[in-house]
Amino acid sequence: MQINSAPEIINVSPLLDRIVDFKTGSLIKTDQIMVKRVILLADQSMPIHHAPGAATFYCIEGLVDFTVFGNESENHTFQLKAGDLFMLEAGTDHSLIAVQSASLLVTIRL
Repeated sequence: MQINSAPEIINVSPLLDRIVDFKTGSLIKTDQIMVKRVILLADQSMPIHHAPGAATFYCIEGLVDFTVFGNESENHTFQLKAGDLFMLEAGTDHSLIAVQSASLLVTIRL
């Protein structure tokens, strides 16, 4: 969706059993911001990557092991569960592994 004069409501409620029918996709994209819903089924992962700008991650449902990479001694892994929200600075390397099927709302400042 591109922002225009007529606002569009996007439902981001939990998908529950329907999660297997969905794929990761962009919901909103402008020159300044991108919002996408990331879908990871149980045991799926996203390899190490980073966002071009600051990013927020909101776990809508499920359970994800999230690793933030710093120096070798500064890697930090934690679990995101439904209702958790956090932010990463631009360019921070990170990876995800779904412990349970999960969907996340990711907002990236471009």
